[in-house]
Amino acid sequence: MAALKTAIAGLFAMYPPRPGDAQKPRRQEWSLGWLDASFKETPLDFVIFLLPDSPISPLKLLAALVPARTSGVRQVIVVRREAAKWEDEVLVALELAGQEAVHVCDDSMETRIAKSLGASKSLGVVVDMAGDWAGFAQTPAVRCVRLAQAAPLGVFYEGPEEFALRMISRLHPDSGITVWNAPRKVRGMRHRSGDFETFLTQPYAAAFVPCHLRECAASRFPLTLCPGAETFWWWPRLLPADFSACRLSLLSGGRDG
Repeated sequence: MAALKTAIAGLFAMYPPRPGDAQKPRRQEWSLGWLDASFKETPLDFVIFLLPDSPISPLKLLAALVPARTSGVRQVIVVRREAAKWEDEVLVALELAGQEAVHVCDDSMETRIAKSLGASKSLGVVVDMAGDWAGFAQTPAVRCVRLAQAAPLGVFYEGPEEFALRMISRLHPDSGITVWNAPRKVRGMRHRSGDFETFLTQPYAAAFVPCHLRECAASRFPLTLCPGAETFWWWPRLLPADFSACRLSLLSGGRDG
């Protein structure tokens, strides 16, 4: 629970809640002399997160949920199939994030929901965190974003004070994790030996490295995590702007009509 609270605090720092009425449209206007512009940003009506049947990382779920909730989306919904088993860490993460709209559905319900969304005039997005919710992906009226869940992770280990390896393994049950140069086996991780130059050539979605190797790793991997940040995750393809409907209007010469 402490690890998940730390993750939520970090995500709130990165994605602070919108000031004032979170669901109220925000407008920005400016002039370039020969061109006037008006930009309006409105939070979406809904976001639906589709979870996999297999184990999911609570950190990755929080990294998707928190930006949606702080962006002012009117309704955030989490859906999982009835055959899936709910992990304790995922349930705790949902509760700590204040996520109350959680539903279980079967195949027929999936089809009905997809059809109703397609016929709705509401603006929203479906975030497929499993990649196998075909019914929603085939609804052209609703934007669908797929997140790569089972991305490989790498840990470059230099000493016992560096990383909580068991925590990393437990909080990422959906990813293949390779730990380099660890003195003993860790359950749920593959083990490999080698130097840091070889480590940098690996196709990891996130790298856990000692602090003094941070800059080198950051130039190579999408996400670099140092000791103390084992409980964090970030989706580069899912930001607060993705949970808003944006409209831009241009007026040439500052004239109406």
